[in-house]
Amino acid sequence: MGHQVNFFVMPADLPDLETAIRATGDVCFIADKSATCEPVELDTIAFGAAAEPRLHTCFIVQRKDIASVSTRFIKTQGYWLIEGTESPVIEFSPGVFSGIRLTRGRAYFASDLRFRSKLPGPEFVRWGDRVLGRIKKKLTRHPEAAPPWMYFGAVALEWVENSGATMTGGAISLVTPDSS
Repeated sequence: MGHQVNFFVMPADLPDLETAIRATGDVCFIADKSATCEPVELDTIAFGAAAEPRLHTCFIVQRKDIASVSTRFIKTQGYWLIEGTESPVIEFSPGVFSGIRLTRGRAYFASDLRFRSKLPGPEFVRWGDRVLGRIKKKLTRHPEAAPPWMYFGAVALEWVENSGATMTGGAISLVTPDSS
């Protein structure tokens, strides 16, 4: 089974979302890849203005569990990749905003043997569910614009309402009407 929350957030929504995640305890954000086998800690997931490069995927981990994070060397690319299904981490992908399209973001972790080689501990699952719960509480549902399991950041919701963006591709993205 997987535990997840799907959402649409703009770059300006990320500072509040990061604060909500950090409120679950001593957590850190790590990059999905690094030049060495050691995970690279990120200062923030909130990189500021939309024109700046966006973070595509990172992982949330309790600081006490960072030594348990597993990596795998990708020889053809020359970097180490976090093994999300082998590590006590939550995969976090905020989505991407291009100005006319906003792609769906997701926070996710697997908790059964279909997706992991061994079961995560119950403490990790409780913590992971607490993080996902904080994300849901920080965001809002908007049933007129999306399925009931979808959440929105305040700035993303404002953009949807002001731009007239609509859902495309089975809730994969929101696109403005003038983008065709």
